[in-house]
Amino acid sequence: MQQRLFTISLVMLGAAALPTGFLAVACSPAERSFGDSGGGGSGGASPTGSGGASPTGSGGASPTGSGTGGGVSAGEGGGGGTGAAGGGDTQPLPPEVVATGLDDPYSIAVDDQSVFILSTSTLLRCPLAGCPAPVVLAEGLGPPTTAVIATPYLIGVDPNFVHWLSSPNDGGSRRYYRCPAAGCVFKSPVEVLESIVSNLNQIQVSDDGVARISDKFDVLECDNGQCERIRCVSADGIRSFVMDGTTVYWAHATDPGGVYFCDPGTTDGAIQLHAEHGVVMAIHDGIHYVMNAAKSTIFACKKTGCGGSPTTFVEGEPSLTSMAVGPTGVYWTALGTGMSADGVVKMCPLDGCGGGPRVIASNQARPTSVRLRNGFVYWSNRGLAGSPMSGEIVRAGL
Repeated sequence: MQQRLFTISLVMLGAAALPTGFLAVACSPAERSFGDSGGGGSGGASPTGSGGASPTGSGGASPTGSGTGGGVSAGEGGGGGTGAAGGGDTQPLPPEVVATGLDDPYSIAVDDQSVFILSTSTLLRCPLAGCPAPVVLAEGLGPPTTAVIATPYLIGVDPNFVHWLSSPNDGGSRRYYRCPAAGCVFKSPVEVLESIVSNLNQIQVSDDGVARISDKFDVLECDNGQCERIRCVSADGIRSFVMDGTTVYWAHATDPGGVYFCDPGTTDGAIQLHAEHGVVMAIHDGIHYVMNAAKSTIFACKKTGCGGSPTTFVEGEPSLTSMAVGPTGVYWTALGTGMSADGVVKMCPLDGCGGGPRVIASNQARPTSVRLRNGFVYWSNRGLAGSPMSGEIVRAGL
């Protein structure tokens, strides 16, 4: 496989964008913490609990045995979030709208103060504590791809910058942009990396500002404007990826497809974890999760291996679009038909879906991007076709 090294100098000029009032917005009250409610039986497929058939011992369809633990979930860019477990008996509040009147909000990222939103042609910020109108951080962006499941994770945020992937307004391949979280100078996107061969497809951003980005062949690591390929990755047709420390996991469909991992600090090269692949991945508490939309299934496997046979965490969930994993469980969105508000947001606790998924919200209009943060699950509803400015951001207690 061709190896490529990119070194791009980035000069940033910081300026705060002024709020604009062209969108109607209803925002939530100050952020609160909620406990973990969400049940789940002891039977069924469980990556960490007991019950059912087990590939590793007696009891449980479980790649790890018993116990869950806390741990840190997958990063903001890879379908994870931070999440937080609260008092076990506290019931979560019902969903509440954070922002409405949005033009196709197809990807979001969340920090402690704000939700960052990629819409059809703009990058927006909506403060969680009050939002009379979203702040426009950048404008003149290209529209998203028409493939719904290709767009959940195109934005990430660190304490200083917001990072995102989008096409230029005149079309072309998707590229990497970065601006201060306060906004781009004159709301003009600052390009860091232009895609050379194929569209950049997913981004994860760590708290230290390092962005990891995937394209068809590579996972790139970008630090302060300099981007370099992670050299142990060997793939053709990467669909998704996730980082766990220095180890990178990725999925591709090209034969032999599946999930692979490697650590650039070793000489082992790429190792296949199992043959299932998917458009979204996450790692939490030693378990790797992959969402296979084509099979309507989320699979689970110990990140160190499961004998090539991942556990079916949940199945029979059609039109999956995004997934996030945290201490309280696995959360996902499903599009529905896409023609009416029949999408759903669901979850199962980490010990499995034996009792059936818990429905967090139904009657959603094309839910696409889900994140966990500080006791909440956030998601974007892109709105219905033919109903402009009908998108919204919603959150619910975990």
